[in-house]
Amino acid sequence: MELVDLPDPRPAAGQIRIRMAGAAVNAADLHIIDASRDEVRTGGSVPHLGLGLDVAGVVDMAGPGVRDFAVGTPVAALTFPHAPHAAAGTAAEYVRAGAAETRTTLDGASGFDAVLDTALLNEAALRPVHDHGTYAGVFPGLEPASERGTTVTSAVVVPDGALLREMLALTARGVLEPRRAGTLPLEEAAYAYRAFRDGAHRGRWMLTS
Repeated sequence: MELVDLPDPRPAAGQIRIRMAGAAVNAADLHIIDASRDEVRTGGSVPHLGLGLDVAGVVDMAGPGVRDFAVGTPVAALTFPHAPHAAAGTAAEYVRAGAAETRTTLDGASGFDAVLDTALLNEAALRPVHDHGTYAGVFPGLEPASERGTTVTSAVVVPDGALLREMLALTARGVLEPRRAGTLPLEEAAYAYRAFRDGAHRGRWMLTS
């Protein structure tokens, strides 16, 4: 893993450019790192691929046809390093994302009581869910058993601006609690990924530009 300088991405039609304020370290990043290392060990070639799936920041530039996001708007987005529009992952100073997958962090929306267990806490994450609420994991087959009428499910993560808006609104109202294990600059990203792999941290490591 290395930190490289790339040209600042420019948004195309229907896209925005986000000046990254925070990017979470995810389990999916470790899969990318491990797969690249295995490829090198077997003599294969590995193309440059960025890390990071989710990002929070401020709109820095908007492409043609984008009317909902003015420059300076605080936003959050989910994207993928291998997406056609991606210049790199979200662990970068600037992130190019589709406007449809982006939401302002100031949106308000009603929702339901739920937990998205991206930290694989399983039963510990299910306990605070209200009766008849929803638990959602990210690894099918590893979710805890349902109790108290809760709906337990797992799914592959895909960008969904409408659901992201609901989660941001729930977080802003204090229904969902954002937990941070620590914050590091991009130059120290390797430490965050090692710490995340070692476990025993509550919350996500955040990378800042």
